[in-house]
Amino acid sequence: MKVILLKDGHTHAGRQCKKGDEIEVSDATAAWMADPKRSLIAPLPNSKAAAAAKRED
Repeated sequence: MKVILLKDGHTHAGRQCKKGDEIEVSDATAAWMADPKRSLIAPLPNSKAAAAAKRED
C-alpha cells in the first residue's frame, strides 16, 4: 500500500524520507503509522479516522 508521509524524519528502506514522500508499506504498517497517536501518514481510506475527517468537511 502506498502512503504519504505527514512528518519529516522518517527512515524507510534505508533512506531518509521527508514530509510529502510516498512510500510503499504493508497494510499492518500503514495501520500502525496512521494511528492518531503517531499521525505519521494521512488516515487510511477505510479507517475510522478517515470517516471522521470526511464528516468534518
